[in-house]
Amino acid sequence: MNNFKEREYKVTLFKDRMKIQYNIKNVFKSAKVKNRVLPTKKRDKENPYMTTQQYTKTLKKFKNKLYDLDIQANKSVYITLTTSSISLWNDLKSRFQALILCLKRNFGKIYYIRAIESHDKDNHFHIHMIVMFENEIPTNLNKEWIEKHWKQGFVDYKNVSEPYGIIDYMTTFKSENINPTNDKYTKLPQFVQVISHSVDFPKSEKKEIITTKNEMNEIVDSFKEYCFEETGKQAYVYSDGHKYIDKDTGEIIYCLDRQYLHKAKTNKISS
Repeated sequence: MNNFKEREYKVTLFKDRMKIQYNIKNVFKSAKVKNRVLPTKKRDKENPYMTTQQYTKTLKKFKNKLYDLDIQANKSVYITLTTSSISLWNDLKSRFQALILCLKRNFGKIYYIRAIESHDKDNHFHIHMIVMFENEIPTNLNKEWIEKHWKQGFVDYKNVSEPYGIIDYMTTFKSENINPTNDKYTKLPQFVQVISHSVDFPKSEKKEIITTKNEMNEIVDSFKEYCFEETGKQAYVYSDGHKYIDKDTGEIIYCLDRQYLHKAKTNKISS
């Protein structure tokens, strides 16, 4: 009797995007221990920075989480906030919260997604953020308005055409964040929220399917055809994975964990 069970994949379908989880079984299940005291995070007094490993895990975790959010391009703007003098995390956080409060006071209900990164040549930070409004983008909101109320440095302001392409960018590991004195660490402080979003940010409707490889490939092919028909371009594909060492050969092997697919900006001319 053949007890072989075909490998399963988890496909999450949205209206304009999808994600595939390749490893849905947790092989290493932790033992249940009664009255166990969980270890607390210990601050590294020798090196106050977040490790590159922890930063990478955070980015992957949030990419998966942010793909569930319902980011509506026609109601959203993409803003980059730079700083010319802020080098302390708490100062940056308070300045950001002040800007969010100012946006709410002037334009009503908003939702945001923000990612904080380090500059390439100094210890200053900059912020990438998507701001989504409840109804429509205010006509009097522009780069000059943001600069006037940010007051900390240069501002970039764009309308959003590919929201999940921006999510890909915001959750991509960038070499500028690596600590120049020790590449095992970043230039970001330990235990800080490098990525966050409004707790009430709307979520998209989705359908989750547990399927086999052949069925998963058929779903992917169908989605790619849909994207091309809608936009005239191929679907964007972003892959996340990890490396491990084969215990028998010593070879470093790349293992695919998830793939994210979304529509590109259309280049079709409407009639």
